[in-house]
Amino acid sequence: MIRKLAKEEYNNAADLSYKVCMECGISDFTQEGIETFKSFIYDTSLMNELDLYGAFDNNLLIGVIGLNRKRQHISLFFILPKYHRKGIGKSLFNHMINDCDFTKITVNSSTYGEAFYKHVGFKKVKEGSFNQGIMSIPMIKECMKTDFTTRTAELSDASELRDLFRETVLTINKRDYSQAEVEDWASCGNDLSRIKEMIRTHYFIVATNRQAQIVGFSSITTQGYLHSMFVHKDFQGKGIATMLLNEIEQHATATGIKRITSEVSLTARPFFEKRGYIVEKEQKRKANQLSLTNFWMAKE
Repeated sequence: MIRKLAKEEYNNAADLSYKVCMECGISDFTQEGIETFKSFIYDTSLMNELDLYGAFDNNLLIGVIGLNRKRQHISLFFILPKYHRKGIGKSLFNHMINDCDFTKITVNSSTYGEAFYKHVGFKKVKEGSFNQGIMSIPMIKECMKTDFTTRTAELSDASELRDLFRETVLTINKRDYSQAEVEDWASCGNDLSRIKEMIRTHYFIVATNRQAQIVGFSSITTQGYLHSMFVHKDFQGKGIATMLLNEIEQHATATGIKRITSEVSLTARPFFEKRGYIVEKEQKRKANQLSLTNFWMAKE
C-alpha cells in the first residue's frame, strides 16, 4: 500500500531515511555530511515543508519519498534494503508523480541512486560534487502527464485482477478460441488464493488509469517465466501491453535474467513476435479441463 503520510508519521520516515542512508549510501558522506543529513531529517520545520509518501508492507513503513512542492524537488527517497528490486521505488515515484502537475522535477541524487533515477527518466545536469559533506549529482526530469502508469500489485487487487482476467479472456480471446475453450480458460482465474500467491512470489505489476482503475497486469518469476500479460477488454490498443512488457523486461535486465520465456496464446502471438520473441514450439496446454493451443516463446 502507498499513501501520503500524516505529519505525526514524519519521524518514522526520518528514522527509515537515516537507517537506509547509513546502510547503503555511507560512501557519499563525510562526517560533516552525516551531521548535515541528520540535522535536516530531524528538523521538524524543514520536514514539514515536504509532502511525504510512504510504502507499507502490512503496517510496516518500508519506503518513503519526500517532495518539496515549491521547489519541485525530491528531497528524500529511501527504500529498506530488504525491499530493493521489487518495484517499490518505481511505484512510490509514480504515485508521487501522479499527485503532481509539474512540468519538471529535480533531485540531487546519491551515487547509488543515480541508476534508478536514470531508469525513471532523469538526466544528469552535471557531474556530482560534495556539498556540506554530501555527494550530490544534480538531475532533472521533464514531466509529461500520461493516461496510464504502472505500480506493483497488492493483495487487495486480487478481486479486480480476477475480473479483468475473466472478462478479457471471454471477450478478446474468443477471436481465436471456441466459446467452450474461453470459458474453461477463464475459470482458471476463479481462485483468489492463487492470484494472491502470485502477487507474493512473482514480480507482479499492474497498469492503472487516472481513476486508479486497473487496466492491465503482468507477472514474471525469478526464473524468467513470463506468467501473465493481460489488458482490460475496454483498453485494448492503447499501448498498455507495451508499457507493461517494457517494465517487465527492464526488471529482468536489472535482476540478471538473461532469457524470458512464456506460453503465449494465439491472440497474443503477433504482439510478442513484434517484440522479438521467437516461437520455439506449438503446443497443447491444459487450461482447466480442456487443452488449448498456445506457443512456447522466448527472448534472450
